[in-house]
Amino acid sequence: DFDWNINSPLEIKNLVAPFFFNALSEIIENADKYEFFTSYINDKNLNDQLSIKFKPKVANNELLYQGEISIDQQSKYILSYSIGLEQSISKSPRVINMLVLKGQIKQKEILVLFQTDNGNYRPWYANKRTAIRVWNNKKLDLTFSFSSDLLVNQVVNELIETHSSNSVYTKKTLYPLGNNYQSPFWEKQKTVQLTSEEEKIINQLK
Repeated sequence: DFDWNINSPLEIKNLVAPFFFNALSEIIENADKYEFFTSYINDKNLNDQLSIKFKPKVANNELLYQGEISIDQQSKYILSYSIGLEQSISKSPRVINMLVLKGQIKQKEILVLFQTDNGNYRPWYANKRTAIRVWNNKKLDLTFSFSSDLLVNQVVNELIETHSSNSVYTKKTLYPLGNNYQSPFWEKQKTVQLTSEEEKIINQLK
């Protein structure tokens, strides 16, 4: 298999719905197929937290979800959740027939972190990962891995100027734009800095 990492867009409006609520509804409806584990976290620097972990029961033969939800005990707000397809050697995802190819979702998971900032309860970080395997009866056998990260820097409550659809950049990568920017945005925003090893790899590609 070849693993190709392809960036895919992640919109903030899709961080909670539909995947999270659809998966959560399915878990609640099939609660008898899951094991649930609760624990409490007491930290003098944080509010008390309730952690709920869930995973399919060992005796279950279906490929279901696994994950964890953390809740602030004082505000009852969700602090974070991670949910994804169960990773199991003995269980395989459903095979989808696509004319001359067959497909299979090998990975589907999302992590979202929330925070309250100046009275605004909002997601501030999200990571989405998906992997799809496609193959045929000949030599083709590929696994496409999609990964997206979203970092929310600021919440703007007032109306902002909108842009025409023709001026919005819709590509999935920024590389084709090169140095076409108006200000050093990476110095003004809370960007995720590269590690020394990551910088070394980037420099080797220049």
